[in-house]
Amino acid sequence: MSLSELCQSLVDEFAIALTMLKRSHPTVKVNSLKLALGQTGQDIAQGQDANALILDNRYPGSDSGWRLELDLGERPQAKIEGVKRPIVSRTDAMVLDIIADEPVTVIDGISSRWRDFFANFHVTRVMDLVRVDERQLEKMILESNSLQVREFRQKAFLLKLPLPALGASDLQNKSLYDILKLPINEVQKSFRHPVTPAETTYLFEVLDLLNVVIDSRHLQKTSLHQLIGL
Repeated sequence: MSLSELCQSLVDEFAIALTMLKRSHPTVKVNSLKLALGQTGQDIAQGQDANALILDNRYPGSDSGWRLELDLGERPQAKIEGVKRPIVSRTDAMVLDIIADEPVTVIDGISSRWRDFFANFHVTRVMDLVRVDERQLEKMILESNSLQVREFRQKAFLLKLPLPALGASDLQNKSLYDILKLPINEVQKSFRHPVTPAETTYLFEVLDLLNVVIDSRHLQKTSLHQLIGL
């Protein structure tokens, strides 16, 4: 596993446990949860396998021991080998960010006629479409006499998901359109630092979503390099 997958699985387990606790003991309040997981050099000396859980070739030095510490509460923090690591913010980069300033016509289905219609409401970029509120949307639907306006905005909303956190790949100059044609195991092997099947699966989930939302002509012009920022 990668450390991100490990942390996510732990957070999911905690979420389930807290839900069960709230049902069985509704008056109990939990402020935080702390966890220490991993193996130290002493554990390894006693014959335990330090690399049974995480990718040893991705995390140099893990063969001599590692310990992950999580504190989940109002002030969450994470440590690996005693060194504090940054917690990913909910405001970190999203897939939407890579096309936010593109014209609305990159959204599949928005023709030149719809482009001109949106321009009357000062909506010219994808980000402008995301920022359309319900009141403005009602006016657009009334004027166009079509629910497609709502469909287009929802397509843009679908892009509000985290960018894949992956390293450099031998395929980074290939278009997202071409990568979708490749076998998933071939793409996984293309990364210069080991990635897990779950991380590659997430990449393809993002690509599949882009294939639904974005016009294929734009997808053919967007490289993997642009998506993962390397």
